[in-house]
Amino acid sequence: MEKYNVAEVGKVIYLNFNEDITGATKFTLILEPRYGSNKTITQDIIVGTVTKTVNNERYQENQYIEYVTKENDLDKSGLWQKKGKALFSQAKELITDYKRFTVLE
Repeated sequence: MEKYNVAEVGKVIYLNFNEDITGATKFTLILEPRYGSNKTITQDIIVGTVTKTVNNERYQENQYIEYVTKENDLDKSGLWQKKGKALFSQAKELITDYKRFTVLE
């Protein structure tokens, strides 16, 4: 499970779609703490263009997104979950499963 620190800025959050997402026109990253308000992020999300391993999982180029944390993104400690959306058209939107991560005090 991925681990971050409260108020950590500059840490990359990865989310794997396991499908080519280069044709998507809009991306959304949803960060949900167990308690508190969700964070819906639509800016500064990029498609990963290099195959890499993240927490022992292989992420293929053009199949995952990256987002660099900013101030107030991770504002509470505890168990969180994240989910991504890639919008291709009115008729097609790809949505990932939730993936849990921990935010440490």
